[in-house]
Amino acid sequence: INNLNRLTTNSFVGLKNLEYLEIVSCFLQDIEPFNADLKNLETLKLYTNQFRRFKTGLFVDLINLKELILSFSFRIENQTSKNNCIKPKKQKTNHNDILTYKFFDGLANLETLDLSSNGIEYIEPFAFQNLKNLTKLNLFDNNLYQ
Repeated sequence: INNLNRLTTNSFVGLKNLEYLEIVSCFLQDIEPFNADLKNLETLKLYTNQFRRFKTGLFVDLINLKELILSFSFRIENQTSKNNCIKPKKQKTNHNDILTYKFFDGLANLETLDLSSNGIEYIEPFAFQNLKNLTKLNLFDNNLYQ
């Protein structure tokens, strides 16, 4: 699927046995919360898209999700290439600069989380506190400050 710019809550209705979903490099910009039909989903890969922002509660019904890959997922206004790596340039109005604890609501079973290369500047205290099963966290190539 290419040039798919939006996913709605009803995009995956009826896929009750789906365990793996990969939507990569599709130029996705907007996404609504996933529906309860995806309760058996264990792996969700949404990397290399162009999301504007993620809404609170996006993942709340994905109760069995173990792996969430969101690297290179947020819109990059200006891109520069260096050593075969695309890095985001600072945006003045990036809603994803701050990572809050509500972002991860419903992901108690998550084991792997990749948020690399998203231009995240700040992570709220306790942002990962409900991720009790998290064993792998990738925050590489973000703009995190003290």
